Amino acid sequence: MIRITRPAQFIDILNAYKIYIDGIYCGKIKRNETKEFAVENGRHTVYASTGPYGSRLLHIYVSDSIVDIEVRNALMGWNLWLFPWSDGNFAKDEYLFLKKNEPTSVSTAAEK
Repeated sequence: MIRITRPAQFIDILNAYKIYIDGIYCGKIKRNETKEFAVENGRHTVYASTGPYGSRLLHIYVSDSIVDIEVRNALMGWNLWLFPWSDGNFAKDEYLFLKKNEPTSVSTAAEK
């Protein structure tokens, strides 16, 4: 299972991001939304896009657990201000950012 979360960022508040898994369109994800996609165990690639811009491919391995991924707009800081003057060729594969979240472990009193 792949779980993709999109946080509530100010940028792209009107655009939904298209999600592709292994090159196949799987649906859209809106701002402040989480969606789950059932996939078989094994290696997969995840890609997100909005219009002509997108992310780099994220290569993941899915086992019997849920793989958590966050998708967000990568334009922050100086990138945000430079984008309008970039002649449209500014980081077409880096406009969106996919990040695999590491599983969190909960420590118990027995471990201490």
